[in-house]
Formats: sequence, C-alpha cells, structure tokens
Amino acid sequence: MHFYLTTYDEINTLQSNYTRSIGGYISSSLLYPWGILDEDIGIYSDKIRLYLPDSSWSEWESEDLISIGNEIIKSKGFTDVYNPYIRSAICERYINNKKSIHLSGDIVTLLHSNLFNDVFNDKNEQYRCVAFRNDKEETLYNVFLYVNHNSQNPYTNIKVAIETPSHQYVKSTSDDWDSMSITDASLIDSGLDKDNICKDSYLKILDGPNQGQQRIINSYDLATGKIIFYNALTEDNSEAHDNNIEYEIYPAPSQRVLSGTISPDTKKDKITEFKDIKLDVNSNGILDSISMNYQDVFYVWLKREVSIGQDSYNMNNISLSVTYSKGT
Repeated sequence: MHFYLTTYDEINTLQSNYTRSIGGYISSSLLYPWGILDEDIGIYSDKIRLYLPDSSWSEWESEDLISIGNEIIKSKGFTDVYNPYIRSAICERYINNKKSIHLSGDIVTLLHSNLFNDVFNDKNEQYRCVAFRNDKEETLYNVFLYVNHNSQNPYTNIKVAIETPSHQYVKSTSDDWDSMSITDASLIDSGLDKDNICKDSYLKILDGPNQGQQRIINSYDLATGKIIFYNALTEDNSEAHDNNIEYEIYPAPSQRVLSGTISPDTKKDKITEFKDIKLDVNSNGILDSISMNYQDVFYVWLKREVSIGQDSYNMNNISLSVTYSKGT
C-alpha cells in the first residue's frame, strides 16, 4: 500500500514532476520513495544504514526528512557507499519529539519536499492531489488516514480534503465485445449503477486477441451493460475469438485542475471540504473509517497556505499515514 502522485497522462505511467500532481489518474510514481533498514537503530544511534532494492539513490543523497514508523528523522544525505544497494547517512533524531528503537527490515520512507513550490495564487494558496491505493490482494478494514508529521514552516498551514472516486476497481468477464465496446450485464452488481459512472476511466483487456491493451471509456449504458471506448481496439471480434474476455476497470480519476494554484470543487459529491490537520491518529477525522478492496483508491487533496508577506517557502515536508485492520 502506497501513496502515489497523480497525472493528466495515461494511468499508471511515470509522473516525474511532483508539482504537477494536481489530480486525474493515479500514476506509477510514489509520493514517498522507500527503502529497507539494513541494521538495527538504537535510541542513541545517529547513523542509518539503508538498503534500496533498485539502487536508485539520487533522491536520497540530499539532506531531507525520512520516516521510520512514527519517528521522523533528518538525514544528512545517504552518501557513504557500502555497495550499489547499501548506503549510510548521519542523522538528527527527535525531530517530531519521538525517538524509538528500529529493527533491521523496517521500512524507511523519504519525506522530500518536492511536492510544493513557490507558485501561488493571489491568496498565497496552492493545491496538490495524491492517491492512496490498496495494493494488497486482500480487503483492508477500518482504514484511517492521519498525518504523522506536518510542515515545520511556521508561516505555512496545510489543509486536507478527501475525494473518493465515482467507482472503484472492477474485474469482470464480457458477455460480448467488438473493437469499440464491451457488453457485460453483470456490471450493475459491481457498483457501476448509473449511466456513464465510469466515463473517462481506464479499461484494460486481460486476455483474448487484444490482451494488454488499455482504452478510456467514452460511455456506459446501465440498462444494457455496454461500455463504448473513445478509440478502437486493434482487433475486432470474429468467429475465431471467444465472446467472453476478462478485463478490469481502474478506479475513476479524481477531479483535475488546470494548475496547482486552482482549488478542486469541494461542493461536488464525493469530496469533503478542506479540514485543518491534527496530528492525533485517534481524533484526526480526516478520513472516516472505511473498507478498501484490492486496487481500491481514495484521493487526498492538499491545500497549502503561506502567510501573506512571508517568503519562507521551505520546510514543507508532510507525512501522510494510514492505519487499517485485516478483519471487520
């Protein structure tokens, strides 16, 4: 389970510009890159040894905040090289008034501040949108969003709004199909209970002659269960093919704004008003407890306000966290 940046472009593609994470489809780019602690850290340790499975160190080399469990730590940069996969860094502890023992194998996340920049509207506000997805092949219960660490900039206030997609992940099998459409009478039982509820969502073909192809949905008719694409699949149906092909529909995109200085419309359905952040997991109330099936998504909008007259735009790392249970 991870937080991902969002993108205007094709779903599950790379979002290389953090400041363009302003709604739309979920990307393949993590909000918080992660690694694995390579050795235990005691209460008084000031050195962290980290293992990165993909050895992608560029984002970890600068001084920045990292998170292990509920402790926030300032890394001086992972520049002490042991081998391509393991480096260490000198660190500063007690950043969020917490200090713990951490064990080898614990997950370490990088809380870099690339999400925000110095481009604001006339009210000194800017907006970003990230997505949380359940990547586990199991249902999560009592999912609860909270903030583990807020901005340390005294002139900054960050508020949060939650947007849930118009529909969640669907995996099914067609009754019939052609190059421009799929028909599946069972879709109403999958949560697609309104005409065009999945318009502009991505559909991926999982078997048959067009296996692996993705198309954006142009329309959906509830009465017939027929989905029509904007663009045709490569191969049309024929007697040589089976009418029953497996496919999946990804969760609907979030609202999309034209720039990071424009607010999403919080008067619409499926999105909350912006709320002040509280750091107490037991009373935050940012996201009411929900259940999430495999591949289900919710979107987190961040509103950042900087006091007018201030030009201090740094120290805006924020740590979003999720708790959940595996049983009802």
